[in-house]
Amino acid sequence: MTAKLDPTVIDQLREKYGFKNFEQVGNKLGRTSHTVRKWYHGQTLPSAQDLVKLQFLTGRPYGTMLVIGTPAEAAA
Repeated sequence: MTAKLDPTVIDQLREKYGFKNFEQVGNKLGRTSHTVRKWYHGQTLPSAQDLVKLQFLTGRPYGTMLVIGTPAEAAA
């Protein structure tokens, strides 16, 4: 089983705060733009603490923030 951040979480945060780029999102979260970009593209997964920050800032339920898949889906 694989998991990644649903990129619409970042899109929602950008829209809510009027952020134009990953650097602004990163500044709000206390992370680098590179880290946020990797989350967005599914290369890494945010920590539990980062998920809490994202939930607080977006109001989005935790259960909708991650995309869960099987290893076969990840390979496709």
